[in-house]
Amino acid sequence: FKPLVADVGIEFKLATVDPDGNPTKGIIRSESELTGFHGFGFSNEIEELPLHFDDKGGQDAWPADQYLNVWIADFSVEIDGVDENLFVLGYAAPPGTDPRVDGVIIDPRAFGTVAPLNPGHEFGRTATHEIGHWLGLAHTYARINECDDDGIADTPIQSRAYGGNPSYPQTSCGTSDMFMNFMNIVHDDAMFMFTKGQKEKMRSVFLENGERRQLYLNSRP
Repeated sequence: FKPLVADVGIEFKLATVDPDGNPTKGIIRSESELTGFHGFGFSNEIEELPLHFDDKGGQDAWPADQYLNVWIADFSVEIDGVDENLFVLGYAAPPGTDPRVDGVIIDPRAFGTVAPLNPGHEFGRTATHEIGHWLGLAHTYARINECDDDGIADTPIQSRAYGGNPSYPQTSCGTSDMFMNFMNIVHDDAMFMFTKGQKEKMRSVFLENGERRQLYLNSRP
């Protein structure tokens, strides 16, 4: 797959100015009993998603036409008294989402450098993956035993997700599977690439009439 590897050319940095024009480090820390499951993606009623509202114990989104919002919130699930760590790693709002919840949510054990970090997710690839969704990408895999396409011409169709560190090659749907793509869910040290087609798709949201065009126009050097 080396000929398909692309340098996407999109970079983010911490905000230095808040929406009111005040200096900021780009990080807001707060203590709350809320979890990632109190955010978008798990309910259809935005007003019932307290993670995204100051007055409900969460944090208001900053304007989506100026910032990429990243909420760090626990996604643990307790099953029969056992904490199932990182049952969910993160979630992303696709282009066109209501600006009140526009951004990504990531479990703290799959983000940053401060321990404890979940084994296999120490290198920030969860953020890469979720921001890929935020920029319009789908997973490179379909539901088990189905050969649905992700809409990108140069990502092979594959019928299942891969976890851990698979050995190459792996095949499904009659082709070699690109399990090392950032839009699969292998361990961080097994993720290496976006394709040229994925690059084109992500960058298209910043073009004229793209869903995130205004963010591009408002971006600061």
